[in-house]
Amino acid sequence: MNRKWSGSAARAWLILLMFFPPLFSCTKDIPGNPKKTVEDYIEAVQKSDFETIYRLNRVTARQRKYIEKSKNGHVEQELKASFETHKAAYEAAEPGFFIGARWAEKYFFPSTSRVVIGEARHPPPAGVDYEKGFTLYVTVKASYTKREDAPELDGRKIKEAVFDCILGKIRYGENVRVYSHDEQWFFSGCILDRPSARFFMSQNPKQ
Repeated sequence: MNRKWSGSAARAWLILLMFFPPLFSCTKDIPGNPKKTVEDYIEAVQKSDFETIYRLNRVTARQRKYIEKSKNGHVEQELKASFETHKAAYEAAEPGFFIGARWAEKYFFPSTSRVVIGEARHPPPAGVDYEKGFTLYVTVKASYTKREDAPELDGRKIKEAVFDCILGKIRYGENVRVYSHDEQWFFSGCILDRPSARFFMSQNPKQ
């Protein structure tokens, strides 16, 4: 791949995806309100509102549903234990930019960050048609007003960056499977677009 494409052209492509998603995928066929899910989730992260995080996160929401459907007679105790376990894991989470890093959004969206949330779009074709109904990407541009709160990448504090946040579905209500027309979306995490990152100037004049 051409290095020029990985830089300015890639950023231009992301901006187009963010603000003009109909050019690249049909969004009118997306059920529910996935953009609001991302808005509510990021707001909860910024406010340290773990009750909302727990409700909207795909992993915790799925576990909650399984517990609620269990018939062991200890549902309330198990729900409380699940909440407390995940809350402790969230509070102890370490920064991470690798795919699958749990609770990385805690560092991506601190309370002092500003975010611009784009429209939901379908993922790039992967050769499996049914995936289109169960996964969405929402582009989020974050800027950091305080250097000390900004995430750090390769030893440098990020000033602004673009993330692809991923939404998915779970078995909801009495469904025995997930349907593409289900309106409930849950937050699965975010991936940093590394070429989009802009950094604070170094505080060390020798660098």
